[in-house]
Amino acid sequence: MTRDILAIASGLGAFLILHIGYIYLEVWITNAFWAMACLFFATPVLSGGVTGYLARRRPFLSLVVLGVAVAVCIGALRLLGSRLGIRTGVGGLSSSVTLGVFSLIFVLPMVVIGGAIGAFISRTRA
Repeated sequence: MTRDILAIASGLGAFLILHIGYIYLEVWITNAFWAMACLFFATPVLSGGVTGYLARRRPFLSLVVLGVAVAVCIGALRLLGSRLGIRTGVGGLSSSVTLGVFSLIFVLPMVVIGGAIGAFISRTRA
């Protein structure tokens, strides 16, 4: 069980590092829509891959927990964006909660897909 918690924490840490980098790039890069869209969708897939690779007992439950945590982090990072010195299009608590709920619809399947890939790689290497 502790190994799964460590897997969730590792996946969430990987997501936070990648998403904060994405937010800073979003401010600087204005003409690369497709590259930024691919980067936005790659961050939950990679974090799910980390969790899927490391989870042992209940990988699907770990991935669902990670997906919910990632959606909450997206809303929280956008809410705290002005305090971090980042210009964001989302303002206020209600907008951040709405962003978190809508990102749950897209992020959760991407985390599960990345986790399936990570679990497959983990099983083939064992």
